[in-house]
Amino acid sequence: MTGYAFDLNERQSNRVLEQAARARAQVYLEVSDVQEQGPLTGCITKANDVLIIQLDEESESQHRPICGQYYQVVMGIHHQRYMMVCSVVELEFRQTGAMLILARPKTVQVLQRRKFYRLQPGQMVPVYLTWKDADGTMHSAPTLGQLHDIHPEGMGVKLPMELDQDLFIGEIVHVRFSINAREPDFEIVATICHKKVRKERNELFIGLEFELDGSENSDRFTQRLQQVINTSIPFDRKKAGN
Repeated sequence: MTGYAFDLNERQSNRVLEQAARARAQVYLEVSDVQEQGPLTGCITKANDVLIIQLDEESESQHRPICGQYYQVVMGIHHQRYMMVCSVVELEFRQTGAMLILARPKTVQVLQRRKFYRLQPGQMVPVYLTWKDADGTMHSAPTLGQLHDIHPEGMGVKLPMELDQDLFIGEIVHVRFSINAREPDFEIVATICHKKVRKERNELFIGLEFELDGSENSDRFTQRLQQVINTSIPFDRKKAGN
């Protein structure tokens, strides 16, 4: 797997930090340019004007952070990795443990991943997406997109360009699609792992990674999808990242 990182805009960064706090996302912190100091680990509990990290017990015995010191912070949300650089504001010891308070970063970076060879359909395949809006309510109606490429663990979808301000990397969406009309629809939850506006085509491209947990249902999903891909319609092999 190869990857690269790019900066999220302010709105996207804010949404990622809010998601991280709600999910109590796990974080890995390393002092910038000081290799002899061991890393710290913990979870994000708040993301307001500052970030509050509850350090793991093992980290409390590591070095003590110093005010003004800069840390490289990596956190994971829904199988997606984000990176940022933050300075230490304060270290507090509470009944719940050590709390590291960091200045809110100006920019959050997302690691883009390229994982699979994907297959591009030789005909139009509709894909229906639903998701929760910023206020937590379900989006009013399924949005119609078009399948761009697919693999049993993910897919690329083309959507109207105006959805750029509604869908963000790390967002969870519900996906429904049918490759063969004789087969039941496929339905699964997926994470947006890539997005790109294609102004020349007036479209938004998003890469999705299916939420597969190793259960029997997940295995049946991937096996059935692979079988349908192999037998239903012609595909062109291509390498595409989500």
